[in-house]
Amino acid sequence: MKKIVLFAILIPIFINAQSFRKGAFLISASEGSVQAHYHTANLSSSIANDVNIGSSALSNEYMHGERDPLIFEYGLTNRIGIGLSLGGDVWQLNAQKYYGISDAATDDVVNLKTHEITIDVNYHLLVRRKIDWAIYSSVGPLAVGFNEKFNDREQNYFADGFIFRYGTTLRYYIFKRFAI
Repeated sequence: MKKIVLFAILIPIFINAQSFRKGAFLISASEGSVQAHYHTANLSSSIANDVNIGSSALSNEYMHGERDPLIFEYGLTNRIGIGLSLGGDVWQLNAQKYYGISDAATDDVVNLKTHEITIDVNYHLLVRRKIDWAIYSSVGPLAVGFNEKFNDREQNYFADGFIFRYGTTLRYYIFKRFAI
């Protein structure tokens, strides 16, 4: 009986929920695209002489990937929110393109995955009954790695560091508690 009473007390709280505001707690599962600047360089003189590239950059370009974060946000004011983002990105890299390998047989694509936990600061530019548009900035630790096989050789790679991310989110509320 206590569970039924507690459930009856909580129902009005959920029904009266609106889009972003002070004290709001949002949970978002998202899918999107990302872009990153990817730079590789060969600093070893013996390897550089073998492949005849010197110590210059092998690759210096932007690449596209996919992002799948789980985002938690709390409204400090009616416009500013802080949060936590847990997620990862998936990138497809070509060894020839990014590492200066001239062997035509190594046209393999590596599925590189990143994992990060970031602290986010959000500013909600437009908050209406059905629309919530925000810009954000986030920073946190990042880990990247892959385990692939190239030409009968197994390659394992792992690195960590920090990530700085900025972007925008747009939510359209279909129901009071559900948005796309």
